Amino acid sequence: MSNYFNYKGYSGSYRASLDDDCMQGHILYIEDLITYEATSYSLLESSFRKAVDDYLQHCEEIGKQAEKPYSGSINIQIGTHLHRLAAEYANIKNISLNELVRSALEKEIKLAQV
Repeated sequence: MSNYFNYKGYSGSYRASLDDDCMQGHILYIEDLITYEATSYSLLESSFRKAVDDYLQHCEEIGKQAEKPYSGSINIQIGTHLHRLAAEYANIKNISLNELVRSALEKEIKLAQV
């Protein structure tokens, strides 16, 4: 069992609510608040998928672009000095600056055991 549901590029949380004997969650990493609930894990996953489909349909109906949680591209501000050092180091390693940043992020995340 994963820590998150995944469907059509969206991730969803889940947690048990002991107060009302149900499970609930919300779509992660977007500004819109999309929630779902059910009485079991398997039903909650179905509820998550329906919430994603309903969200996409609603956005289409009102002419709004649905938010996408990740594009695979980020824009970071690191300052000119660090930018130059990183570019020089990437050149020494014979890799692109993107590869250097991706590798550094992967190493940091692995160390943090995320």
